[in-house]
Amino acid sequence: MNKPVPEPTLHSSGASNDSKHYEKQHRGDAKAYEKYFAGMNASMQQKVALTTAHFPTRGRIADMGSGSGRGTFDLASLYHGLDLIGVDINPISVEIAAEQYNRSNLSYVVGDIAENVFPPDSLEGILDSSVLHHVTSFNNFDVNRVYRTLDNQVTQLKEGGVIIIRDFVIPDGPEEVFLDLPSTVGSSSGNVCELSTAALFERFAKEWRSSTTTEAGVHYSKSESPYSEHSRFKLSIRSATEFVLRKDYRADWDAEVLEEYTYLSQAQFESEFRKRGLRIVTSVPIWNPWIVEKRFEGKFYLADLEDKPLPFPPTNYLIVGEKVSAESGVELIEENCHESERPNFLNLSIHRNIETGALFELVDRPNQTIDLLPWFKDDGQLFIIAKKIFPDRL
Repeated sequence: MNKPVPEPTLHSSGASNDSKHYEKQHRGDAKAYEKYFAGMNASMQQKVALTTAHFPTRGRIADMGSGSGRGTFDLASLYHGLDLIGVDINPISVEIAAEQYNRSNLSYVVGDIAENVFPPDSLEGILDSSVLHHVTSFNNFDVNRVYRTLDNQVTQLKEGGVIIIRDFVIPDGPEEVFLDLPSTVGSSSGNVCELSTAALFERFAKEWRSSTTTEAGVHYSKSESPYSEHSRFKLSIRSATEFVLRKDYRADWDAEVLEEYTYLSQAQFESEFRKRGLRIVTSVPIWNPWIVEKRFEGKFYLADLEDKPLPFPPTNYLIVGEKVSAESGVELIEENCHESERPNFLNLSIHRNIETGALFELVDRPNQTIDLLPWFKDDGQLFIIAKKIFPDRL
């Protein structure tokens, strides 16, 4: 039986109106949700594996946008000392989760994750897994909604509490790129499920809306591709990323095309965390091996405008922050300098074994460098170990 928890404390002035914005992502009846959740749950173990190491082993954790409840249940099963609470704005999701996933340390509430669902300083942890892009997508792509959500969620955290965001990220790279897509496997018109990837992109370009394409579709130009049986499109790297991340979600195309996955860059995420007194524990783009192998490799080609191949865009992004007071932490930040003045700390050389043909990469530091390792003693004093070189051999 689920543990009783307080009703969510949503803002009475705006929560109900804001909640109407999310009706566009409504999937239908309970059977429709079960089908939708089945697809999401297939990758749930990876999502949980990426987050569990960063949570405390005791305390109250809110899984914001808990959906099917499967991920919340997995966390509750792993950590018996945690009190897991799944929060979702959709009553159907909460009802399904409560029926299918039960533990003594697990409960669910209906609530808007952008609001103050819980009292201030009441949570040891908050998880936002693939949910914050809904906050922008269904509120006219307003990124300020994410900022407000972060403000409210940090308020609900206790000092020392942890917030984990697993979502999408604007990729680093040139502003415009070439995207080469297969054009002969599938039809040039008709049902979404029957279209070639190139034809699907042209439909995507007409239908998709985002913070950068609110009134019109994706701006692109089409040309002959250097790859056989492909079409070449010139477009922004952000639009290319949005397409390749959703090109295989054809069964739920009408719902997926309403969403903008990428809303902040890694640097912007980190800046917003720091503004709110969060110590960044980790910040890393993620490439899901299964998606890269099954949906990226050989499925499209990405290059800059000089036709140099570009890496695949991240499939996800993970950032973890710990709430600290202004007096309780130290952060060392390298100031940005002009590109022409930026020192080269590492040299990379590649060597081939003449007999086997194997390639070996050798990294060396040609300049004088110093490694700094700060730590605190029990009395609060800050000490720093400084090391200038590494020994040639152990």
